[in-house]
Amino acid sequence: MTMYRAADTLWKHSARIEQTLFTRITDLFGFSTTITLYDLTNTYFEAKCRTIPKPGMDAQKKSARIARW
Repeated sequence: MTMYRAADTLWKHSARIEQTLFTRITDLFGFSTTITLYDLTNTYFEAKCRTIPKPGMDAQKKSARIARW
């Protein structure tokens, strides 16, 4: 069986595989089911650039240097 055929076969049964693994791991380690949500709306990234960023407003409407090209 080629790698692609194996992947296709696994994909067809992915829901059952995921449910079985989840159940076994939960039972084995005694995990409780929780959902964690992360708020990424105020996340920003910094990077080195060759141009000087122009003044602008950040997400909280504070004056900040924001790179705008």
